[in-house]
Amino acid sequence: MTTPIGNETAGDAVRATFDHLAGVVGSYGAHRLARFADRIPRQLTSYVGVELPLGTRRPSPDFLVHIAQPEHLAAPVVREALAPFESDLVGLERAMREAPAYLTQPLHDAWLEWDLSNPCFDRPSVFAAPSQPDSSGANAVWVYEAIAGRPASAPMRLGAEAFGRSLRGHGMVTQVGVMAPPRLANCRIVVDGSDLGTLVAAATDGGWPGSVADAENLASLGGSLGVHGLMDLDLGSDGFLPSLGIELSIADDAAHHRVIDAVRDAGLCHPELAAALRRWPFAVVPGDTDAFPARLVRTQAFLGSHVRVAVIGWVNHVKISTSAQGSPAAKAYLGIRECVLPVSRPGEVPHRPSSR
Repeated sequence: MTTPIGNETAGDAVRATFDHLAGVVGSYGAHRLARFADRIPRQLTSYVGVELPLGTRRPSPDFLVHIAQPEHLAAPVVREALAPFESDLVGLERAMREAPAYLTQPLHDAWLEWDLSNPCFDRPSVFAAPSQPDSSGANAVWVYEAIAGRPASAPMRLGAEAFGRSLRGHGMVTQVGVMAPPRLANCRIVVDGSDLGTLVAAATDGGWPGSVADAENLASLGGSLGVHGLMDLDLGSDGFLPSLGIELSIADDAAHHRVIDAVRDAGLCHPELAAALRRWPFAVVPGDTDAFPARLVRTQAFLGSHVRVAVIGWVNHVKISTSAQGSPAAKAYLGIRECVLPVSRPGEVPHRPSSR
């Protein structure tokens, strides 16, 4: 197992992209993200992210960590750094290591998300992806119980099972989130399918109580943009909540501009913030900033012109959501990653990861 080197943290990459971050969250927001990222050992994560509400010019961001390898959770230096979050990580580590009888592999992917606007933000929300997505709802319940360390309530279990029956043949549960207090949802289910309208219909048939018209409008908007979409549903202890989200994946620069422009034109993104987001993706290379990670400079010097090093930023996806109040909202999910990649041409610099 590889353990973190010295005091290297996720904050190094965040500081390298400070000017770009300040363009969307302001200097104070960028400093706050960097300070929080310094609590996260670099070796724990393959990339860090920022969840950004789009309705105001200077939104309050959330901080996300994509976990690189589940075994890193057990490294002593990681345990020490993440001691305030220990109760949440115990369940996540167990879930990523073990599996129930009907799964042949454990979880293969995980994210942690901290709400920095919440004074109790030491408690992260935890998201995980089952190695074998299914449409039964069983994976969702198992992942929730494994991470949360407690049984799902009867309404939550029944809601997941009813939704699974209506979903069968139309989509798969690909991610499950255990939401941190004080959020109303206990469990978030992320569903992948070929058609957003069909997923919304399955949610309605499975007992989701929200506005069908609002959800269909969001699905129509997402479907018109020619990008892949996912659907999010929230389950509380009493069953489904009325919110529903549509995640719009951004795989290339053309999709990036289409999605940002669409949410701006729909009144879901502040125009100045949309203009700042259009300047993502980007690549920061040695010489662009005094805060460029020293280890990447050393890597470049050692490997020579066969590789290029950079800290890249990209918009991973945009989520548009309904709410109980009836007013839709949008959030962008930004990614920041250190890269050491072979290049085919001198001077070539990557600016977007090949996968989410």
